[in-house]
Amino acid sequence: MAVRRHQGKGMCPNAFHALAWAGATCCVLAMVDQPAMAQAADGSGLPPVTVTANRDVVDGPGAASSAPTNNVTVIGEEAIRRSTATSLAEVLATEANLNLHSFYGNDRYANIDIRGMGDAAVSNVLVVVDGEVINENDLSAADLSTVPLSQISRIEVIRGGGSVLYGPGAVGGVISITTRRPEPGQTRADAGVKMGSFGTRSVRAALEGGLGQFAGRLQAGHATTDGYRDNSALHTDQVGGELRWLPRMSMGLSEVYLKASRSKSRNGFPAGLPASVLDGSESDRRATRTPYDFGTVDDWKVSTGAIFDWQQAGRLALSYTHRDRQNPFLMGFEPLPLLDDPIEQQMRDKTTAIYSRREDMSARYEVQWMWRDLPQALTLGGEWGRGRYDRDMNGLDEPDPRIVGRVRSRAGLADLMLSPVSGVKLHAGVRLDQKAVLHQDLSHNDGCQYTPTLPPVLIGCTPHYDVRAQSVRRWNHRSAELGASWRVSPAWEPFASISRHVRQPNLDEMTLAGLDLRPQRGQTREVGIRYTPTPDFSATLTAFMMNITDEIYLGYDDHFAQDRNRNYDWPTRRRGLELDARWRVLSKLTLRGQWAHVEPRFEVINTRVPLVPSDTVSAAVQWQPGAGWQWTTSARYVSKRMDGNDWSNTAPSLNPYTVVDTVVRYERGGFELSTGITNLFDEVYTTKAYSQTVYPMPGRGGYVSLNLRY
Repeated sequence: MAVRRHQGKGMCPNAFHALAWAGATCCVLAMVDQPAMAQAADGSGLPPVTVTANRDVVDGPGAASSAPTNNVTVIGEEAIRRSTATSLAEVLATEANLNLHSFYGNDRYANIDIRGMGDAAVSNVLVVVDGEVINENDLSAADLSTVPLSQISRIEVIRGGGSVLYGPGAVGGVISITTRRPEPGQTRADAGVKMGSFGTRSVRAALEGGLGQFAGRLQAGHATTDGYRDNSALHTDQVGGELRWLPRMSMGLSEVYLKASRSKSRNGFPAGLPASVLDGSESDRRATRTPYDFGTVDDWKVSTGAIFDWQQAGRLALSYTHRDRQNPFLMGFEPLPLLDDPIEQQMRDKTTAIYSRREDMSARYEVQWMWRDLPQALTLGGEWGRGRYDRDMNGLDEPDPRIVGRVRSRAGLADLMLSPVSGVKLHAGVRLDQKAVLHQDLSHNDGCQYTPTLPPVLIGCTPHYDVRAQSVRRWNHRSAELGASWRVSPAWEPFASISRHVRQPNLDEMTLAGLDLRPQRGQTREVGIRYTPTPDFSATLTAFMMNITDEIYLGYDDHFAQDRNRNYDWPTRRRGLELDARWRVLSKLTLRGQWAHVEPRFEVINTRVPLVPSDTVSAAVQWQPGAGWQWTTSARYVSKRMDGNDWSNTAPSLNPYTVVDTVVRYERGGFELSTGITNLFDEVYTTKAYSQTVYPMPGRGGYVSLNLRY
C-alpha cells in the first residue's frame, strides 16, 4: 500500500511547507542586489572563511586553493555550535544536495548522500577526518558517531570533486572534517553534559594545552540512549589523545605527531516494519520484530606522522595509520524453545563477527611559488595501503563458513593549481590507482579420521578450514580533474570543472559478487557562479551532470537465483541544480537557505534511481534577541523517493516529509546552556524503505545540555 505521510497534531499541513520553502525564498534573494544587503551598522559581516579543497592544506597567505573550481561548502566551528543539529549527520543534512539516510535516527548507522547516489552512497561518498579516509573496506557506512561535534573546527563539503586528492569512491563528493589541533602555550578545557528524550544521556570532557615545543590533547565521552524504537538502544564510549612535537629543526622537521583513539559501542537492531505502521499509532511505529538482534563495535586507531617544512622549497607530509575493528552482530534471530541450550548460547551460535585491519601510508609533497606576484602550487603524492577482512558466520566458537578478504593498493598523484592572471585559477590533477583483492570462501573441517578397527575410533582431530572457492582481482584505474574559476569582479566568480572518477568493489561486495563484477567508472561536469556583493551576503548556484557506467548495486542475479552484487545493465545519469544563500539581514539576525534538484535516471529504461528525492530544501533563522541569548530554528524538506527495491518505478513511493528543529541558547563567558526540541511538529516519516518495509524515524523529542569552556 502507499506510504501516506502523517501530519503533526494540531498543525496546518501548509505550515510545514511554508517553513521549508522559506529556504527557497532565501535562495531567490541571492540573485537580487538590494541596498538592504549592505554591511551591518557595527561593521560585522558573515564570518570570513577560506575555502580549501586540498588534503594536508598549506596554510598562509596566497594559498593556491583559496578559490575552488568545484561547488564547495565550508561549515565553520561557530556555525556548527549555533545550529539546531545534535549530531554530525544532522549538520550535514541541512546543506544543499546532501540527503540523510538513517535506519534508526542516530549517527551510528547514518550516512550522507551527495548528488543522488541513493542507497549506494556509503561507497560513493568519502568521509575524511584530518586527512584520513574513514570509510571501511566493506559496506559499513563511515561511523559519524566517532567524530565529536565539540572537537570539529571545520567541515568542507566538496561536491563532485576530490577524486585526485582522496582517491576511488569520491563519486558524489567528499566530506572533509578538520578537528581542533592542540597548540603550545594554550590551555583549553571543554566539558559538557546532556539529557534528552528517549533516555538520552551523555557526558564528555576534553583537555588540551602545551609546554615549550610540545602540545597535547586528551578527550573522553560516554553516551547512551534507549532509542525511539524498542531494541534501538545505543551505548557508546570513546577515548582519545594526541601529542604534537614542534621542534623547528634546521633540517626542516617542523612537526611530529602521534594520535590514538578507541571507540566501543553496542546497539540494537529493531528491523523494518510494514509500511502500514506509518498510518498507525505511535506504539506501532516504535515496535520491533527482532528483540534479540544486536551489534557491537570495538574500533582502535593509531596514527603517526611528520612534517618537513623547507619554506620556499616546499613541504613534505608523511603519515601512517593503523586501525583494528571488531564487529560481532546478530540479525534475524529467533530462539528455539525446544533446544536444551539457553537463549544466550543460541545467540552465540548464530552470531556473525567481522574482524578487519587496515594500514595506510602516504607521502605528500607540496610546493608554492609566486609568478608575477600570483600564487601557484603543485602537489605530488604517493599512497600505499593494505587490509584484511575476516567474516566468521554461524557462531563465535566454530564459525562455518568463514569469508576471508585481503586487499593491497597503491597510488600516485599530481595536482596543479595555477593563477596565470589576477583573479583566474586553473586546476588540473591526475591520479593512478592499483588495487589487488584476494577473496576466499572457507569451510570448517574438524580433521578427524576413523580407525579401520571395530568399533571405529576417531583419531587425529585437527580442526582447520578448507578453501572452497578463491578469486583474485586486480584493477588499474586513472582519475583526473580539470577546472577553472574567474573572479570577474569583487562580487561575481564563475567556475567550471570536469572530473573522472572510479569506484572499485569493496570486500563485502566481493563476498557476494556476480559472475563479472566490475569497477564503476564515471564523469562529472559542473558549472556555477558565486555571488558575494557584501560581507553579509553570499550565494552559490551550480548546475551539474554526472554519467556513470557499470554502477554497482545489490540486485537479483538470474545465474545464482539470488541477490548478488553486480553492475547495472544500463548507464546511469544524474542532472541537477544547487542553490545556497546566506544573508546577515541585521547584526543579530541571519538567514540561510538551500535548495537542490536532481534527476537521477537509468538510461534506456528511463526510470528513477531508488531512494533519491528530486527536491530538497532547508532553511534556518538565527536570532540574537539580547546579550548572550541566541535562538535558531531550522526546517528540512525532502520530496518523494522511490522504494529502495523499485528500479522499475511501479511500486508506491515514499511521500515527502518536513522536519523542524528549534533551540535556544544562553552564553556567558565559558558557560553555555541550551534547550531544544527536535522534530517540533512530530512528523512521521522514514528515510529508507525496501519492498514496502520501512524504518520509522524518531518523533518529537527534547533535550537540555550544559557546556563549560575554559
